[in-house]
Amino acid sequence: MGEKIILTNFSRTELMTLIIDCMNECLKVEREKDILLTKQEAAKLLKVSVSTIENLMRAGVLEKYYVGRAVRFKRQNVLSVPELLEKSKKAIKFKEPSIAIKGGLKEDHVIHKVK
Repeated sequence: MGEKIILTNFSRTELMTLIIDCMNECLKVEREKDILLTKQEAAKLLKVSVSTIENLMRAGVLEKYYVGRAVRFKRQNVLSVPELLEKSKKAIKFKEPSIAIKGGLKEDHVIHKVK
C-alpha cells in the first residue's frame, strides 16, 4: 500500500467504503501468506514435478508443515523458492537424481545427486 491519500470532499459513505476496501485488501494479503498447499499444488504453482517438490523439501529449500500426517507448504514459501535458488551460488545436493526448475535456475547453478 504505502500510497498517500488526500481526502477532500468525501461523504461519510464514500469514506467508509474506502476504509473497508483498504482493510479487505490488507486482510487478503495476510490470508494469502498462510494458505497451505499440497505437494501437487506446489508443483503446479512452480511448474515442476511432484518429485522436484519432494527433493526441494528434503534439501531444506522448501519448509514443510504437517497437517496430521499430510505434508503441506505455505504458498508464500513456495513462491519464494525460485528467488532462493537464484540467490544461492553454491551447489544444492539432493539424494535423488538431478532436477531442474523450469525458468528458475541459470547455468551457474549445479544440481546433482549425492552418491
